[in-house]
Amino acid sequence: MEIFLHARAEELVGNGLIALQIPAANDVTFHSDFYCGKNFELLGTCLVDMAKEGKVDEEKVDTFNLPIFFSQLKDLIKILESNDDFIIEQMETIDTKSHSIQVNAQMYVSLHRATLEGVIENHFGDEILDELFDRYTKKVMEIPAILDMQNLNVVALFVLLRRKV
Repeated sequence: MEIFLHARAEELVGNGLIALQIPAANDVTFHSDFYCGKNFELLGTCLVDMAKEGKVDEEKVDTFNLPIFFSQLKDLIKILESNDDFIIEQMETIDTKSHSIQVNAQMYVSLHRATLEGVIENHFGDEILDELFDRYTKKVMEIPAILDMQNLNVVALFVLLRRKV
């Protein structure tokens, strides 16, 4: 996170603003209870299925990794507060459990596609994207419990940062 913030600071002019919404593990969550990767495992099964059918190189599937990590909220706040490049203009925690957003499979998959498409395209090429996310949609529809955002032990931290002059 520190490297990310420093890189963004180099891109901004003095007094420039950056708004971030960062997912974090709820501070009351124990690491042994926290696992937010079920959705990514499901996407992985789609890639494995495509490899078995010869539509994707099996070695590429074996070497594909998503570098995803959820910091504890308190640790994330500490990093933001101690950063030398930015001043915190506004910061608030958004508890995902307090928002009763009804998510359907298409919305859910669209969110993941928007987030992951570039990484997947860089590793596999763009020719597999539509079929991969179509398969992912079908699997998500088979497991509706994965759409229940209330089961996640995740909060979102909204922060508005101003670049120091």
